[in-house]
Amino acid sequence: MLFMLAGAGCAGKQTLPVVNAAVAATPAAAVDDHALVQGNWSVAKAQIDGQPSDVLAGAAFAITGNTMVTKTGEKSEVTKFALRPGASPKEFELMDPESGTVAVKGTYNIEGDTFTMTWTADGERLMLVLKR
Repeated sequence: MLFMLAGAGCAGKQTLPVVNAAVAATPAAAVDDHALVQGNWSVAKAQIDGQPSDVLAGAAFAITGNTMVTKTGEKSEVTKFALRPGASPKEFELMDPESGTVAVKGTYNIEGDTFTMTWTADGERLMLVLKR
């Protein structure tokens, strides 16, 4: 799943608090992007180092609040995530579900019904394109 694709043993993990959607204390861009990613997504395309990959073929993602559930077949993985829309380019972080430390940090873009995430893990450049 995402952590398998991300290389779960990434070095340089740091602990971050998981931010609940406190709209009043959140910049407008963060609220907008956070609202846009809510809901159900499926994998449209996955690449590793620019080459097509079927490692997450058939996977479904459900995003509710700051929680992302990845389902592949009978397996599910729950992760907390954070968006950093004020960064340039925009950044996302996925937290290890057990320790709460950052396991994946990368960039994202959301346009209409397409949510694209890119990151590097274990020396490989990964891209995941999700569609509604």
